[in-house]
Amino acid sequence: MLQPYKNVTLVQGDVLKVNLEQLAQECFGGEPFDVVANLPYYITTPVLFRLLESGLPVERICVMLQKEAVQRVMAQQGDKEYGPLAIQCAYRADIDRVMSVPPHSFIPQPHVDSEVIALDLRPYPVQVEERAFMKLVKSCFAMRRKTLLNNLISGFALNREQAASYLEAVGLSVQARAEELSLEDFAKLSRQ
Repeated sequence: MLQPYKNVTLVQGDVLKVNLEQLAQECFGGEPFDVVANLPYYITTPVLFRLLESGLPVERICVMLQKEAVQRVMAQQGDKEYGPLAIQCAYRADIDRVMSVPPHSFIPQPHVDSEVIALDLRPYPVQVEERAFMKLVKSCFAMRRKTLLNNLISGFALNREQAASYLEAVGLSVQARAEELSLEDFAKLSRQ
């Protein structure tokens, strides 16, 4: 069906195992490209993290996700779904809802609603060392019910005084929780 189109390349493989850098070089010669996918719902988070952290010249990611996953991607500071995925997506991209896809659009019908979203990748809105930044974010959300202070202590082998001094240096309360922090708050803490 796609044979007449010279700008389409189909590659069969496991997106979590394939060498994305090699594949991108072979298919696109280092030129920017878009990713379009109907992601298996159970691997949405690892696939999005892998694409966003890959450093590949991806310009746009357009994916169909389970509605609950879209809520996690688009969650804002203070939302209960707010976490590392929302922060990583906000750090790397402008995100738009493209369309809703109801269950009757599929055969067989799933028991979930789906949505298509587009992530337009852009320069980073905050300046951080990316690996350290994401390690911090993931550590701060490691135990959602605990305070930032406790997550910093366990995630970075700090003592209470060290963790408290980092929080206070960027104007954060020792009682703060990760879901209360903005992208900029995480960036300040990461640079500290």
